[in-house]
Amino acid sequence: MDFGAIDAAIFAMIYGGDDGAIGAVMAAKLTAKILIYCLPLHMIVLWLWGDGVRRQTALVLLLALACGVVASYLIGLGFYRPRPFLAGLGEALMAHRPSASFPSNHALIFSAYASTLLFLRHYWLGLAVFIVGLTVGAARIYLGVHYPGDILGGLLLGVLSAMASLWIWARWGSQLYRLASTVWGHFPRPLKQLLRTSEAAEFVKTRVN
Repeated sequence: MDFGAIDAAIFAMIYGGDDGAIGAVMAAKLTAKILIYCLPLHMIVLWLWGDGVRRQTALVLLLALACGVVASYLIGLGFYRPRPFLAGLGEALMAHRPSASFPSNHALIFSAYASTLLFLRHYWLGLAVFIVGLTVGAARIYLGVHYPGDILGGLLLGVLSAMASLWIWARWGSQLYRLASTVWGHFPRPLKQLLRTSEAAEFVKTRVN
């Protein structure tokens, strides 16, 4: 039995199927779609209310995500794997365009984010993000839009993306930080004050950072 057959067999064990419970499907949809937005929110909080170290952390995290997205795009140019619902393995339980299945960009993004935090010795937060990423990956398999192998590939690629971002930052981090600070310095002062003093922003700051 080759890897593709094993991957499909494991997918069949996790997939919710057409008779999946409505509550379970709704919970999986929320998990698969919503949790990923916590990551950019966290980076925004680090930048708006952080000191120089936290701002650099936000930029390294952003760089890791950028490396991952570029790598995923390049892989997609040379290798196309149809999603399970395109390969006749059931219906997708959530709306999804017929893009390449491998690698899972959601798993890649969570893995890149978690790995970067772990490499920077933010162990507890990195572990939490990794666990959430696994949960999101499982939800996307359950909903029929990814194979387990797509999730595994995304997780591995995320680690490599984090390593690439730290390699880049070690060489050009000072220049990138100055550039980002210069761009931020040109934002209108009233806008920056609004972002820093709004009640909603203060709530996010106390909960996330």
